[in-house]
Amino acid sequence: MDCVLADYKVKNVRAIPNDVMHRIIAEVSERGNFKFDYIVKKIGLGKKNRYEMLLKVVVELVVNLNLKYDSALNNLGVSFETREDARELLVDTIYMINNWKGYAFDYILGMMGLRFPNDDLLADVVNEICYMQNCSIAAGLKKLGIITELPERHAYIQAKYPNLKA
Repeated sequence: MDCVLADYKVKNVRAIPNDVMHRIIAEVSERGNFKFDYIVKKIGLGKKNRYEMLLKVVVELVVNLNLKYDSALNNLGVSFETREDARELLVDTIYMINNWKGYAFDYILGMMGLRFPNDDLLADVVNEICYMQNCSIAAGLKKLGIITELPERHAYIQAKYPNLKA
């Protein structure tokens, strides 16, 4: 950890700037093969901020260190209590990559090493976009780079999340 902190010109863990903490955690995990829980415990990160930090670290590993999603989770030693927790992190990761980088849905899935996207995953991501940005389903699909909107997809998303604007 000391080598990574030195690379970022940080003297100790208490002096880590918040905007680079996720990068430092990602590099410590990669270089030292340390697990996420161990690193955040050493840094002293509070429990209420762990999910947000985990999300940022996973995005960092996928986007900048070119790891596949499953490899990133495996390297960090992340396991989930429920399938819903696993799904939430997956959807949030796709949303964050799209929001930060503007990449299209299919490109993001390729980066993450995910195959065979299904309408359920697309619907969940569109729901997240619509909720976070207060937009319509059509705008959410467009943000994901799905320009030629298939009526079946739109109808499926509307059926799954009836409260969304069409």
